[in-house]
Amino acid sequence: MSARFSDRTAVEPHASGRPGLVETVCDAVNALVFRLDATPEIGFGHLARCARLADMAEARGHRVIVATSDPSRPHVAARLPRAKIVAPDTAERADILVHDHYGDHRLLDAPGFGHVVAFDDLDRLKGRADVRLDATPPTADEALVEAEDRGVVLRGPWFVPLDPAFAEARVTKPSARRPRPRVLIAPGATDPTNVASAALDALAVIAADVDIEVVLSSAAPHAETVRRRAESIGASPVFDASDMATRLAACDLAIGAGGVSAWERACLGVPTILAITADNQVRNARRLEALGAARVVDARDPGLTGRLADALTALLGDATLRGTIGAASVALCDGLGAARLEAELFERPRVRLVPARMTDADLVLKWQSEPGARDHARAPRVPTSEEHRAFMERTLADRRELFLLIVEEAKGYARLATGSW
Repeated sequence: MSARFSDRTAVEPHASGRPGLVETVCDAVNALVFRLDATPEIGFGHLARCARLADMAEARGHRVIVATSDPSRPHVAARLPRAKIVAPDTAERADILVHDHYGDHRLLDAPGFGHVVAFDDLDRLKGRADVRLDATPPTADEALVEAEDRGVVLRGPWFVPLDPAFAEARVTKPSARRPRPRVLIAPGATDPTNVASAALDALAVIAADVDIEVVLSSAAPHAETVRRRAESIGASPVFDASDMATRLAACDLAIGAGGVSAWERACLGVPTILAITADNQVRNARRLEALGAARVVDARDPGLTGRLADALTALLGDATLRGTIGAASVALCDGLGAARLEAELFERPRVRLVPARMTDADLVLKWQSEPGARDHARAPRVPTSEEHRAFMERTLADRRELFLLIVEEAKGYARLATGSW
């Protein structure tokens, strides 16, 4: 481990007079209310990320209440069997509200909730939120953590709560190439627009010499159609997989949608053809495309099979291009977002650790240039700007390392590598 802290890392006393890095509130929490919906038509992404936080809450001994629509009830009950499920307009008030719904904002301004955490992928939240999470990768001019009038905004996929299996697979993912590329088609659990069939048709058109696996929920409206089409071209259909991290880690190229699963793929550095299947995915998909972290096609436009065939031909024929996309994506998400949000829910951190970006390179070099900063480094000489930027690029692309900034303001950095743990 290497670390460098500026002279201003001391934390100001808490308003109550108690010094500390966090305001611990866990003991005062009794219950959490989650507002979400999950149906085959809208998908299960909202449920997936809220369920990860609900698991953490239950592990801490807190009650979990889910406010959801009637069609969503069976899907919520299957994933969160111990949760109390209620209609949104009958939700009891609780210490914490976790809001993950694009259209229904009524609970955000309802009295009686002590702390409100809201997912806001579209950056158009209406109502109160003490913590607002926008998973879209921030631009160079946007801070990862920023105070605003109504609370704090956390930007980027570093705060997306993924299953811990993805962070584990990120470190253990095999690097050896297979004799034949493996393509994983996983366009969301329910795939309401049937991207899976178009992807299978595209692979048949280009007659690719690859191994193909397609993963869906058995609740997907086109599940039987996809199963038949997959078997007709020698692909393997898989339903209700519980080991997506393992399956993604084993593939060379994925075809997927732009919701929560985009960050699962990014965590593992999987080169992706991202199919936009809904309006709420456009902003995220275009940002990934601009960062070189995905090849994007719009599944809402005609001619999807042909555009997928073109993208498949380009990526399957160019291992270097796949590697470039994978490296760009793995730098965006480390899979540890659940732990960061757990701290926001139960500890209210006053100082946060957030991943470094290339836009932080000049700041980190400034710190490294301070007198004494490199006295205990392996190479005491301060690197040149070119050497430092090359080092930052290598480190941020290495899925085995964490390069973190310590922020209330940016106060210092710490780098953790697997050899240090």
